Parts: sequence; C-alpha cells; structure tokens
Amino acid sequence: AVAFAATTGDVVTILTTKGKYRLQTDNLAAARTIVQELSSRLAEKLHNTSKLTFSESLEPLLPTLYDAVDSHFQARGAVAVLDKQLTENMTQFRVVQKRLLARFKDQTPS
Repeated sequence: AVAFAATTGDVVTILTTKGKYRLQTDNLAAARTIVQELSSRLAEKLHNTSKLTFSESLEPLLPTLYDAVDSHFQARGAVAVLDKQLTENMTQFRVVQKRLLARFKDQTPS
C-alpha cells in the first residue's frame, strides 16, 4: 500500500492485490491527479491498453454528495432572503437619509 497526501491534506491510498490496483480516498478531487498518473503509467507499461479497465464505486460517496447539494441549496436560499432584506433596508435608509438632508438643509442659512 502506498499513500499520497494532497496539498489540501486529503490522503489517497493505492492498494495492490493480484495485479489489481485499488484507490481509496474521501475526496474525489484529490484522487484525480493520482488516477491520471497511474492510468498513464499503466498504459505505458502494458503497451496493450485493452487489458486496462477501470471501474468505480461511488455508492459510499453519494450520501455525502446529496448532503452537500442540499446544504448548498439551503445556503443559496438564505442568501436570496438576506439579499432581499438588505435591498429593503437600503431603500428605507435612503428615504430617511433624504429626509434628514432636506431637514438640515432647510435649517441651515445660506
């Protein structure tokens, strides 16, 4: 087994058994570079890429992905609500500011 640490701190582990290579990681983005390099080196070594097959198992990662999508959707909704409130408050602030400027302008002799 060989483990690689990405710059983000994620670890990608390569396990070998009976001529098969298995990669394990918690972050697919961290495994991208390792997969590309491993596949290019294996293709170069085997010369015949018909023997080279890849498969993936994403089932363990799908709940994490769904949770991330749900939280992102909720965050976008919260941002939209806050943006609307900010727009309303800024409109009210401008009205009050305009009234105060008009009031002080009338009180100050020119």
